[in-house]
Amino acid sequence: MAINLQSPGIKISERDQIASVGSVGTTTGASVGEFGWGPIDEPTLVTSESDLVKKFGAPTTSNNVDFLSAAAFMAYSASQYVTRVAEGTAVNATAGGTGILVKNDDAYEGTVFAAATHGTWVARHAGVLGNSIKVVMAANSTAYLDASFDSYRDFFDVAPGTSDYASALGGSDDELHIAVIDEDGEITGVPGSLLEKFELVSKASDARGIDSGSNYYVSVVNNESQYIRWAAHPETTTIAINWGTAANGTAFTDGDDGNVAYDDSLSGGLDGTAITASERIAGIDLIANKFTFDVDVIICGQGDATVANKAIAIAEARKDCVAVFSPLKSDVVANAGSESTDIATWADTVTRSTYGIADSNWKYAYDKYNDVYVWVPVNADVAGCIARVDANLDPWFSPAGYDNGRILNSVRLAWNPAETERDALYKISVNPVFSQPGRGTVLFGDKTFTQKKTTFSRINVRRLFITMQSVIGDSAGDVLFDQNDASTRQGFVNIVEAYLRSVQGGRGIQDFRVICDETNNPDEIVSANGFVCDIFVQPTFSVNFIQLNFTSVAGAAAFAEIGG
Repeated sequence: MAINLQSPGIKISERDQIASVGSVGTTTGASVGEFGWGPIDEPTLVTSESDLVKKFGAPTTSNNVDFLSAAAFMAYSASQYVTRVAEGTAVNATAGGTGILVKNDDAYEGTVFAAATHGTWVARHAGVLGNSIKVVMAANSTAYLDASFDSYRDFFDVAPGTSDYASALGGSDDELHIAVIDEDGEITGVPGSLLEKFELVSKASDARGIDSGSNYYVSVVNNESQYIRWAAHPETTTIAINWGTAANGTAFTDGDDGNVAYDDSLSGGLDGTAITASERIAGIDLIANKFTFDVDVIICGQGDATVANKAIAIAEARKDCVAVFSPLKSDVVANAGSESTDIATWADTVTRSTYGIADSNWKYAYDKYNDVYVWVPVNADVAGCIARVDANLDPWFSPAGYDNGRILNSVRLAWNPAETERDALYKISVNPVFSQPGRGTVLFGDKTFTQKKTTFSRINVRRLFITMQSVIGDSAGDVLFDQNDASTRQGFVNIVEAYLRSVQGGRGIQDFRVICDETNNPDEIVSANGFVCDIFVQPTFSVNFIQLNFTSVAGAAAFAEIGG
C-alpha cells in the first residue's frame, strides 16, 4: 500500500465491504441567508434565537424565510454558524449621508473613508437599519452642560475633562462622551432609546485606561460597539482639532463648534435587492475549511439545486458533515396533485451523494416579529432532528420516526403525502415529511441521497462513520511524529479498540476488528514515514420496514400447539 501525502497529515478512507463481508460535542449547523443587519460574508456563531436577532436583526417580510429557517434549527440546537450574504447594492449608512459598503471587520480595515463624504461615523453593518442610528458626542465640559446635550446628560456620571493618563504626560482636555441612540426606534421599537455609551474615552491615540487597555475613542468604539465604526475625526471650519495625536504635552482642541454636542444622524443605508443563488453558493463556500469552522450539518434553506449541489460538494470534501435540502417551494406549495412528479424532477438536478439528505416539504410557520404566517422549508428541522438525536442518544441513531423525527413549530405542511406518494419519494431517496392525527408532524425516512446499494444509504450509518473518523482521526493526530515502531502501533490499537467497544456498547456497531502491525506496516511503509491502520466495523442498521403477521385461529386451539 502506498501513502501519498504532500505534507505531514492524516488520510482517512472508507470502504464498503458489506456485500463481500457479511465522542461528539454539540451539533453545529451552518446556514446562509438574507438578513437586515450583521456582518456580510463572515460566518458568525449564534447560540439562540435571541442571539440571532442581536447579531442579524429581527426579520422583515422580505427576509423572514431565511431568518425563520435559521431560527428553526435553534429550536433543536444551540450552535449555528450563520452567514449573511447581500446583493451588491447593500450599503452601510454614514454620518455624511453617502452610503458605503463595508461588509465585515476585515473589509473595514481596508476601507478608506472621505471625511467630507462619509462624515465621522459609519454604521457597523450594511442595511436600512443603520439609518435609525444617531451618534452624539460631548467633547468637553462646556458641551456636556450645553442645552444641546440635555437629552443625553443623564446617561453619564460626570463631565469630560482631563484623564489621569494625559495629565501625567502634561496633556489636557482629552476626555469625551459618546452616546449611540436609536433615533427612529427601528432597532429597539422606542425612538430615542440609548443603544450604548462610551464614557470618558480619550482623544489621545496612545491613551490607556485603568486596565491598561486602549482608551482611545477610535479603538474603544471599533472594538466594542455593536452599531457603529469610526470613519473620521470631526471636521471644523476655522479652529483645527488635534484628535488622534499622542497625549504627551498635547492640549486637545475641539474645533469652533466643539462647545456644543456633535450630533450625527446616519443615513444612506440600503438593504439591497433579493440575493441570488450564486450569492448563496458563495456564502456556503465560506465554511469549506473544516479546520476553521467545526460544522456537523449544512442547512440549504430555500436554496435551489445549485445551492444544494455546492453544499454536497463541501460535505464530501470535508467528510465530517452532511448537507440537508428541501425541494423548491413551487414544487409543494399550491401545487396540488403534482408534488411527487415535480419533486422527482427536482431530485434529478441534485447531485447524488451519501453526504446529502433530502426531504419532501415546506411548513407554514408563524413569524412573531411581523405577525404573519410564511412558508419555510423543513430542511432546518431535519438538521434539528439530527441535533436532537446527537443530544439525546448518539449520532449513529436514526433521526427519523415519531420520537426522533418530530418536526417543531409547524402550523401545517404544504402537502401531506399519502402512503403511495411516500413510497414513491422513498424510492428516489427523498425522505417524506408528513402529519398524522395524534402523532404530529414527523420526518418519516432516514435515507441519504444516493440510489446505490451501500451501507451508507442510511443517515445513521453515514453519521456513524463520520463520528468514528472524527474521533479516531483526532487520536491519530497524537501519533504524528511519534516513533514509528511496534510500541506506537500497539498503543494506537489499544486506543481505537477501547473507543470502538464504547460505540459497540452504545449500539452503534455489531462487531469490529483493528489491524495495525507489521502485516500492513511493512518496511517500505515504515521507511517512507507511513503509518497504516485498517479498521473493520459492522454497523447497526435502523429498522425501516416492519411486517406484522396476524393469524386468526379456532377458539379451541391451544397457542402452544400452533407452529411459528
